[in-house]
Amino acid sequence: MKKDVYGKFYNPNKILSYGKVLNFTIGSRSIGKSTGWALFFLLEWLNKGHQFIYVRRTQDETQLTAPSYFDNAVNILQDAGYDIQEFYYKGGEYFLNGERVGFAIPLSLQQKYKSSNYSKVWWILYDEFMVMPGGSRYLGGAANASYEVEAMTSLFQTVDRGVGRAFRNECRIIFVGNAGTFFNPFFINYGIDRLLRPDTKYLSPKKEIYVLESTTETEATKDIKNSNGYKMSTEKTKAYAYDNQYADITGDQFIEKAPDGYHNMLCNFAYDGQIYGIYSYPESGYLYMNHKECLGKPTLALTTADHRPNYLMIKTWHGHPITQLVKQMYDVGSIRFSDHKCKMVIDFYLAYDV
Repeated sequence: MKKDVYGKFYNPNKILSYGKVLNFTIGSRSIGKSTGWALFFLLEWLNKGHQFIYVRRTQDETQLTAPSYFDNAVNILQDAGYDIQEFYYKGGEYFLNGERVGFAIPLSLQQKYKSSNYSKVWWILYDEFMVMPGGSRYLGGAANASYEVEAMTSLFQTVDRGVGRAFRNECRIIFVGNAGTFFNPFFINYGIDRLLRPDTKYLSPKKEIYVLESTTETEATKDIKNSNGYKMSTEKTKAYAYDNQYADITGDQFIEKAPDGYHNMLCNFAYDGQIYGIYSYPESGYLYMNHKECLGKPTLALTTADHRPNYLMIKTWHGHPITQLVKQMYDVGSIRFSDHKCKMVIDFYLAYDV
């Protein structure tokens, strides 16, 4: 009997026990998420003959990471006694003992890969699916923020077809990343942003096709805070890379009661069926946002009637003096909120105002 190959690394069996199509694995850095999933995919081939697809956002990212993604997992399985005589990556495909076991596909180019036969593929892994603050952009940018979801859906529909069948209902997608931000295209599309909280461990509504797991708990994490990488990090990068805190949660330093004194009404943001007013307090130099509507002032509808992002509005208002003022005041820390919900509304807008 072969030993437990996961050991100190992340073990994906719990999240898979939910039986969902979309599986979001969110965890702090250095808990072995990549190794854990790489082990699982190789075991799926060795035990069941199920192939996999490794996905990154762009061709450059895929070319950089795909060749070495499975190296650690291969070594672990060989040490555990599994029959892996040869494993290599060539021309966007993975081979084990001479047989093709998987593919590597840039999400941005998924349309070019539709002609391949994926009837043996059961797993799609989207690695680093969340963009870190100040990092690269989601596909489509602000003008078409839903494009990334549409591209992954298109890839899934291509892969889930079978020989002589329009669909197999066998394929599953694995999304892997650090905590990042509530406001990424996938969370917004599936309504996860409205349910997710900083202390969420598992999220899996019965009627939905997704499950989200947010964890820092593996043996690999016990020495993180003594590592040089942790000591070199800023408080911001420690929060999302090691402590698994979402980048939008910045504590209570921006949450307070409205300043005293004269104020001007500027505009309103409509989000998820609620109106939020933004006021200017000249004496304190702050903007302030609460749940009271600024009567007679323009309202920017950040979400549509079905609570999805209003991309057209966000694009149209990008250069407006009011929205630019809000963004500038946010960037320099001169805006305050009556509660965290108000701050999340602004975070939502800024996530797509690029």
